[in-house]
Amino acid sequence: MFEVSIVVFLVAGVCLVGSLVLVAVLGRGLLGQLRRQLVPLVAILWVAAGVGFTMRFSATYWLWVAPPFAIALLAVAGGREGRRVRPEAPEARAVPARRVIPATPAPALEGLSSRQASPAAPGLSGRFAAGQRVGEWVLESPLGAGGFGEVWRARHHILPGKGAAVKLPTAPEFVGNLRRLGVLQHAIDDPRVVRPLGLDPEADPPYLAMELVEGADLARVLAERGRLSVPEALRVFREVVGGVAAAHRAGVVHRDLKPANVLLDRDGAVKVTDFELGQVQAATTAALVVSQSLVTSEGRSISGTYAYMAPEQRDGGEVDERADVYSLGLVLFEMLTGELPQPGDCPGDLALGVPAWVDEVFRRCYTRREKRYADAGALEEALVAAGAGAGAPA
Repeated sequence: MFEVSIVVFLVAGVCLVGSLVLVAVLGRGLLGQLRRQLVPLVAILWVAAGVGFTMRFSATYWLWVAPPFAIALLAVAGGREGRRVRPEAPEARAVPARRVIPATPAPALEGLSSRQASPAAPGLSGRFAAGQRVGEWVLESPLGAGGFGEVWRARHHILPGKGAAVKLPTAPEFVGNLRRLGVLQHAIDDPRVVRPLGLDPEADPPYLAMELVEGADLARVLAERGRLSVPEALRVFREVVGGVAAAHRAGVVHRDLKPANVLLDRDGAVKVTDFELGQVQAATTAALVVSQSLVTSEGRSISGTYAYMAPEQRDGGEVDERADVYSLGLVLFEMLTGELPQPGDCPGDLALGVPAWVDEVFRRCYTRREKRYADAGALEEALVAAGAGAGAPA
């Protein structure tokens, strides 16, 4: 009987040790949290039951053998419960959001070329590349980027020496702006406005080819030089006003006149460009049926460059030719002084050698809408009269 007791004692001991291992490995959740208190208690009960069994108290046999198996069963159950209710580790929850997707070329946008190129200048989208064929033009180098697209220097694919500035929209929603720009500039036949050379909004990619002006825009010139001399500023201003007057005669309001939209070529010629935000008056719309999507603008949206906007344009009110006159006054002031005016300023207050009639012209531009020149044509007449020695313009 004693030998049997030793065998049972050893078997029970193995069971107890095994159950403790299960507690350590599988015990999670509530059992895992209590195992430090539970294990010593079970061990004490097991030793007491073992002593009773060896002393022939048979009633303690099951009390002595049962605890190891009970611990094992509870450990397994606790491990399963812990795995079921245990919250995911933060890393596991974050995997879907932090998954690294291999870089692939951007998909082609509808109506645009899918050809990729590394941006060669700030603001470029990388959708166009030197050597790419666009209609009858071959792209050579980027000239810049704006709100609606990019402008590239290009050469004709057959005719030698014929160049163009090709404007390319960078998203499908900008194709309408491209069409609008081409139609508006086509409507203005004046050497002081950049001429369109070709327009195809249905091509892949859509494009507008414009006259290439070799030089710089007025904003860059002012950034480098600060301001222009009085004679040079007045010469440039007359040319800009003449170009805008031609647009007004064609029924087109520019709505975004600023130094960046005035180009100066190497020979000193001045050209107005970028009529994307232009407005066509109702009387002109019917004559521009070449544009299938052109609609008359009521001038109620706020579009343009804020610093050069007329007050009614900033407020989203009705915009007509007098808004351009206001912007022209700001351009004149900046050319003469190198800065924009504050209320009550005149160019002659900040720059030497400005004739009194120039201050008067500026006041008629930089004022309430009803007091401005009616359009750029009226402003041009005032400049002509001043140039002919008629004194201050009326």
